[in-house]
Amino acid sequence: MAASERYSPVRLVEIAMMAPHDTLRYELFLPIARMWICYMAELLNLPPIPEGGALQPGLQHPIPQSLTIHPKLVKADFHGSIVAGES
Repeated sequence: MAASERYSPVRLVEIAMMAPHDTLRYELFLPIARMWICYMAELLNLPPIPEGGALQPGLQHPIPQSLTIHPKLVKADFHGSIVAGES
């Protein structure tokens, strides 16, 4: 059983933050992001994300209607999501 299956996202962050700050690495937080991706797929009624993290190319994947996903996204939990920005 993977660590992400045994611990909640909050607990994974607590464990990662107990590490000395000079040893914190991006990879330590990837299991939390993986849990968040699975959460969003379930929330938006998308097909399950394969273990590799990518959808199968060539398969038809349903696209949710914007009228149904907007209210869900407003109420969604974004802890664990990967956010990128420009500097």
